[in-house]
Amino acid sequence: MQMALIIIGGYVVASSPPVYALILRLAAVPKTPKSAVVLVAAFSMLTSLISWGFSLVISGILVRVIVRNVPRVDYRAISAAGYLGTGTVWALGLSSSAALLMATPASIPATLFKISGVIPLRETIYSWPSLATAAISHCGFDDPGFTSPCRRALPRRRSRLASPRVSRCRKPSDATPRGSGWNTRHYFR
Repeated sequence: MQMALIIIGGYVVASSPPVYALILRLAAVPKTPKSAVVLVAAFSMLTSLISWGFSLVISGILVRVIVRNVPRVDYRAISAAGYLGTGTVWALGLSSSAALLMATPASIPATLFKISGVIPLRETIYSWPSLATAAISHCGFDDPGFTSPCRRALPRRRSRLASPRVSRCRKPSDATPRGSGWNTRHYFR
């Protein structure tokens, strides 16, 4: 019942005249299909930090309006972008169920309470370093095998204990130094 009320409340706010006017103004911004998908993805993620139910409904309404304004947009891509906030960053926002439950002592089972105790909201939802850490881990930058173009440009010091780098590229290149594995240039095209 609580989840149904969250979605109904999100619909009431998203379909209100002031918010719908904002949606119409936002839908007039993108002129190309790519910019439409990027706008919907960014808007979906930002609104999901406020409430996942609000983001779910308002992103769907924004997708409908943008599809009318930008007729050549890929429906699959813009639909996926509309759900991006609910699928990625909602748990870091104000409507995070896990964070709210762990901050309430009465909702934690006794066996789990012995291990974790109460985790206050200042360490979860209201902690911006945790948001940055989650974004970095979602993008794959904390993966030791990930080699970004910026990382490749920096000189590397190799220690005796360092494990060999595993790269995610498809083709070998003559431009890579010996022993460095596959070249990532083909992967980032």
